[in-house]
Amino acid sequence: GKRKGKGKGKGKGMNGLSGTPCTFCGAPVETNESTRLISAEDALESKLEHLEQQIQQKGVGKVMDKDRERSLLKLVANGDSGPLGPQHWLCDRLWKHIQQWYGLEHRHEEQRKLLELRIN
Repeated sequence: GKRKGKGKGKGKGMNGLSGTPCTFCGAPVETNESTRLISAEDALESKLEHLEQQIQQKGVGKVMDKDRERSLLKLVANGDSGPLGPQHWLCDRLWKHIQQWYGLEHRHEEQRKLLELRIN
């Protein structure tokens, strides 16, 4: 799959983010936190690749349901304060699919919330 922005893809191993300044507080990311963040990226990317293969074959309305939505959102702590920021490139991929599914389900308020996460 795509390896855009990944520390592992840059040949830095699991410590690829170690020492990088945090975007919120400016403190350098510690090795344990770097490992946790890269693991979160890997888990989300793997689930997204599987989801996108299924969507391509069957359509988002046939492969998404409330349990899958909960499972995917749990990987990013429901979007607001997860291990990956709401504008992380993997989150944006997830928001796109869930936002589309919310439209099909007539869950327009939640659909707008995801749109705000993508643009704010």
